Amino acid sequence: MRRFILILVLTAALRPAEAPAANTWCSTNFPNAVFCEDFDRYCVDPPPEPQACSADSTKDGGTFNSRWIPYGPCSSGIGLDDTWATSPPWGAKTNTQENSTLGIAKRSMTDSIKNHFGGSCFAVMATDLNPLVLELAMQAHRPRYDNSYLSLGAGFAAAPTDYAWSNFCGCSAPDPRYPVICAQDSPAANCPPSGAAPHVPCIAVGFVAYLDPDPCHCGESHLGSFNDHLSFYDGQKWYRLREGLLPGSGDFRLRNKEHRIRVTVKLTTLKVELTTPETGEYSWCELPRDYLGPFSSLNAGYTVPCQLKTGVWECRGDPYDPVCGVGPPGGSVPYYDNLVLHGGVCYEPSPGACCFPDTACTSAYGGDCATLGGEPAGAGTNCATTACCPPLRPDHDMDGDADLEDFGWFQTCLSVAAYLPPPTLPCTCADLDGDGDVDVDDFNVFAGCMLGPGVPANPNCDG
Repeated sequence: MRRFILILVLTAALRPAEAPAANTWCSTNFPNAVFCEDFDRYCVDPPPEPQACSADSTKDGGTFNSRWIPYGPCSSGIGLDDTWATSPPWGAKTNTQENSTLGIAKRSMTDSIKNHFGGSCFAVMATDLNPLVLELAMQAHRPRYDNSYLSLGAGFAAAPTDYAWSNFCGCSAPDPRYPVICAQDSPAANCPPSGAAPHVPCIAVGFVAYLDPDPCHCGESHLGSFNDHLSFYDGQKWYRLREGLLPGSGDFRLRNKEHRIRVTVKLTTLKVELTTPETGEYSWCELPRDYLGPFSSLNAGYTVPCQLKTGVWECRGDPYDPVCGVGPPGGSVPYYDNLVLHGGVCYEPSPGACCFPDTACTSAYGGDCATLGGEPAGAGTNCATTACCPPLRPDHDMDGDADLEDFGWFQTCLSVAAYLPPPTLPCTCADLDGDGDVDVDDFNVFAGCMLGPGVPANPNCDG
């Protein structure tokens, strides 16, 4: 019996220890991101945070679809998949194969934004001092034939795909034609003027074959829409990014490989970067922002399209007009992984007064003001009507004490009658009890701080 117990003990002692579960890509690389999604915790009975699910765990599609919500009549959306992922065990896929339904899924970021900036914040914005950066990885077997992109916007807005038909190609049987997205830098002849395209509160980036302005390609090896450049939407217009189109460098060429995409948004401009790690190719460009507002949601996939009336940005609504887009010839399955949004500041509709410890004032958004070491007075305020007080308000000359020099200033603010407002804007700093006047009650607070020249005042004496 003892020998049997000894064998069991030795067996347990010699058994290789199980490898510790890996932490998620998001928790390792961007623990302080505004929003991060690596798709690696959508399993039944997930492990404790921040661990990723194991490769052999069961996917929890219900939880996934409750967060990435299929939207609209073409609700194929996106799904979890283990075919390709930059961080294991999973990424996400969309199906854009020939004649497959093109759909979209929406993802709110509001809870993440509140967790990051505070409960009163519902959207994030970009400034020059605090740019907002979107990063993601995309891959496909044939991205030039695919139609899938990621939109970053407000109120679940997604980049539009409204189209006009190309001419019938006339070089094959049956004689085909293909949709051409009209809101782009090179629209088809049947499209309305691109300069009059509607403005949409979002930006977007990805693979969009239906931007091909002349999809027939008669006499070539492939018949149908294709676009072998990364596509970007600025809030009014799609761009097939390529060498010489915009200030920058590189051709934004799509390969049958992994692509790393980075979009850096500033107050009025943005920068798009594409890296293909396997080949070392790198492209970048800069362009002005069309949509200048905040962001609170993501959409992945392909927006429900409509056929436009000739020359007008209105849907035809014909009974034969297909409700949903379908994949073109050659379409494959694009994959997403490791989406992260970092930087930026909490959205405010306008800048406001920003007060500094030396009582200087400038106009800034609240998040920028905090970055600069100031105290924001609130959106819409201005320096002309905002009193910027020293850290210890009785220390008017900011020499570290409260003495007769400071009292001389305080005395000029003192009211002879009760409930008279401070006579000047700086005298607001002498309203030490915050009741809208400077009277004997404020003097009593001041006197409690007044210890004499060269004697440091109690930093909490003014309440």
